[in-house]
Amino acid sequence: MKKRIVFGVLVFLVSGIASADSLEISLGSQTARFIYRAHFGNEQFAVNQFDLGLLYDNDDELIEHLGLHVTGPAGSESPGLDVGVGVRAYAMQANDADAAGVALGGFLDYSPPALDRVDLVLGGYYAPNIVSFMDADGLYEWYTHVGYKILPRASAFLGYRKFNASLGRGQDVKIDGNLHFGLAFAF
Repeated sequence: MKKRIVFGVLVFLVSGIASADSLEISLGSQTARFIYRAHFGNEQFAVNQFDLGLLYDNDDELIEHLGLHVTGPAGSESPGLDVGVGVRAYAMQANDADAAGVALGGFLDYSPPALDRVDLVLGGYYAPNIVSFMDADGLYEWYTHVGYKILPRASAFLGYRKFNASLGRGQDVKIDGNLHFGLAFAF
């Protein structure tokens, strides 16, 4: 319970200094995921992105994450390509185990200039044993999706996500490994 209170306080503090927010909701046959994103900081050097997420599945497995990234355009040679690199802290309850990890990773977000409403995303995060805690020996997540901007501030997307965790008792837990459909809203 204490970790959820701390998590909520962090969301409140960071969202108060944020300058742009978005909410992403994705649903699969076995999972539901919610991610809140906020951008803040000095755009002269890079855009800083904070994200907070919750993934829940039919087996009552619950994964929460808190991430911090530096994002920006890949360069003038790659118009439409944005890159983000950073860290995510994960906390999970799965298979009667409590686990946590600190993962490094990032994402590529490409909007082809010729197709300004289309968005292609690829991302991943990895926490090896050395930065996995409690019952975890490691975890990883990777995802990809293709989106279409329906309105200036709303997109729909179809994607695939794989999320696995290795628990200390020799168990590999597959949290997600399915297609999902989602909506993203900017406000």
